[in-house]
Amino acid sequence: FLDDAHAASHEIFSIIRRIANSVIPITCVLSVSDDRVSDLPRAMSDRCQIRISLPVWDLGQTADYFEYAMDYCK
Repeated sequence: FLDDAHAASHEIFSIIRRIANSVIPITCVLSVSDDRVSDLPRAMSDRCQIRISLPVWDLGQTADYFEYAMDYCK
């Protein structure tokens, strides 16, 4: 999982490319905001098989989720 993928260095994308081209089946998840997708290397965006848009959560929504998750894991 690579959050804020648009900010990753070329070296990181080189490593991801080598892993993705290996014989081992792997799933890569890249997180990037809509306005920064164009900053991804073309090779990465071309490999995307699924794109999902998620709304941004505010601090209250994030706190509510963590409270729910902590209660669920008890």
